[in-house]
Amino acid sequence: TATTPTVTIDGKDYDTNARIQAAVLKPLSDGITVLEAPYYEMGLVGPGDSIKLTFNVEVEDDAREGIHNFELAIEGNSFDYNSKKNIPLKVDSSNIKVIPSKPLHLVDGTATVEFDVANTHPNELNSVSIRPEAEGIKFYPAEYFIGPMDPDELFTIEFDAMIDNSSDASKEDSEPISMNVTANYNNGINRHENVAGNLKLETDSQHPETNSTAAIAGGLLLVFIPAAFLIYRKKKK
Repeated sequence: TATTPTVTIDGKDYDTNARIQAAVLKPLSDGITVLEAPYYEMGLVGPGDSIKLTFNVEVEDDAREGIHNFELAIEGNSFDYNSKKNIPLKVDSSNIKVIPSKPLHLVDGTATVEFDVANTHPNELNSVSIRPEAEGIKFYPAEYFIGPMDPDELFTIEFDAMIDNSSDASKEDSEPISMNVTANYNNGINRHENVAGNLKLETDSQHPETNSTAAIAGGLLLVFIPAAFLIYRKKKK
């Protein structure tokens, strides 16, 4: 490593600047793609100088977890300045986990749903937000913003849920409703989105209007049954 712009050998001065002609990053594992084109003609690098190279890479969903290696090839203006470096990349699929902290159950068309949100990733995640979605259900707030989360940090959040009467789904017989909880967050410079929970929201077995109809029918039975009993006794006499 040179420390001065020139060195003198046998009375001759030699330039210690290095001209970087190309820099190429190549993955050595399947399932990983380098999205950036190689760098070309980056100019001179003198003693104490440095050049920052940034490459974006894409990791496929089925790529194995663990350490993956890249080869960074630097091409200089002479063979002496050429070099190859091994660049490791750790692939870790752990992210945001959502855990219901009390029963998910609509009563009379409303509920307060509560979740524990945990960062299971080994790094800090930023701008974390949680958004629940279910057909025929409205949530308030529509999205809960948490912000930064340290590794293993946990937050408890709540949403008010209610049946959307304008939706066709709310008019059907009550069955457990599928509810997706989507987590959005930043990991470094990259924005991520993943479904953090695939949950079931239990509902009442009957709608409120069905219960009212049953009550009216019961009242009619109480009125007509005694009348029928009196008619039967009169005929018997």
